[in-house]
Amino acid sequence: MKELWDAVQWLWRNTTGGLRLVLIIVVCLVGLAWLALANSDKWKVIFKPIADARRRNKYKFLKDSLGILVLRIVADDKRDSLQAKLIAELNNALDDQSNIQVRGYKLVVDESIGLVQAHKLARDIGEKFNAFLVI
Repeated sequence: MKELWDAVQWLWRNTTGGLRLVLIIVVCLVGLAWLALANSDKWKVIFKPIADARRRNKYKFLKDSLGILVLRIVADDKRDSLQAKLIAELNNALDDQSNIQVRGYKLVVDESIGLVQAHKLARDIGEKFNAFLVI
């Protein structure tokens, strides 16, 4: 938010006359849109792809490491106990010096869509996270 405010201040300092009027109108329209979206659930739909991309970047594996991505398990409980246990067991089995990282993520691949489709979906998810292996 600070970066946005700094950008508006920079624009204000570097514009004159008619451009300032345009800047005022644009800032007011953006503010009104922000208020309208903040009071509805539509903002979640609009900004969800951005939030998902930022979250994905947080979970991405480094290029020089081998990443094991453990997705949620279909029959698991609400706390994802099975997923957490699998991640813990894999981490315990790995050497601290190895370049293998194990992480979990909230996505689910259900085999009821067909094995070929489920396999393709898991591969696509793995590519987005730079994962070597998806479980």
